[in-house]
Amino acid sequence: MSKQKPIAVITQSGERGEALTARLRDLHIASLHIPLIETVVYSADRILAQMANLPESVDGWLLTSATASRVFRSFYLSHPDWKWGKPICYCIGETTASELRAVGLDARCYEDVRNAEGLADQLIRGDGRKTRQYVFFRGAKARGVLPLRLRRAGHGVSEVVVYETAGRSLNDAESWRNREILWVLFSPSGVQSLMASLPDLRLLVEGRKHYVVAFGRTTEKALAASGVDVISVPNETTHEALIAAIRSWLEQFREE
Repeated sequence: MSKQKPIAVITQSGERGEALTARLRDLHIASLHIPLIETVVYSADRILAQMANLPESVDGWLLTSATASRVFRSFYLSHPDWKWGKPICYCIGETTASELRAVGLDARCYEDVRNAEGLADQLIRGDGRKTRQYVFFRGAKARGVLPLRLRRAGHGVSEVVVYETAGRSLNDAESWRNREILWVLFSPSGVQSLMASLPDLRLLVEGRKHYVVAFGRTTEKALAASGVDVISVPNETTHEALIAAIRSWLEQFREE
């Protein structure tokens, strides 16, 4: 019996998830946009209350997600009393950096850096033994690896929590088990949410009913911890690299 190519399910929330789904459809790749995470950005007052405690001099701003980057960009542009000068931002991934470069900010990312550990190590190697003060704009569930490593190296790190995420369950989870699906997952929170709806995901993947693409090494690690194999991890955390990975895998998919 022939086996149809799986439909790609894009789980990234918001406009970026919608845009990615639309681009795949333009390439004649069957796709659905099913967000697994709801992102709630904190109020301006709540963020400003945290920023009131920041040091007067900041050497660098740490941004590891596109959401944090957009919030930072908005605050920089909309607050005339910004007192920290022209910021230098250190980012993970071109997607995160592009949000800042679009408005002329100095956003730096490193080609071989894929996670918080890598960014911390890069900053420590490049500090010239000088003690620096960083501010980490982050989500409520961000891992603590980045500030911990920098502090252990003698640097100061202040943290500003600007958003939180909550999982969303699949509607009619049973029906998803009977479909050929290519899940595209973007975060450990998304992995957790999908596993809550499909606790037998590992068996579905082993049975070649479902397939999984991980966007980023942190997502890949979360899947591995749940025993779920992935068929691809893009070599860069950009939509362009992700689309290339999806197309490449689908082209190799054989109808059986």
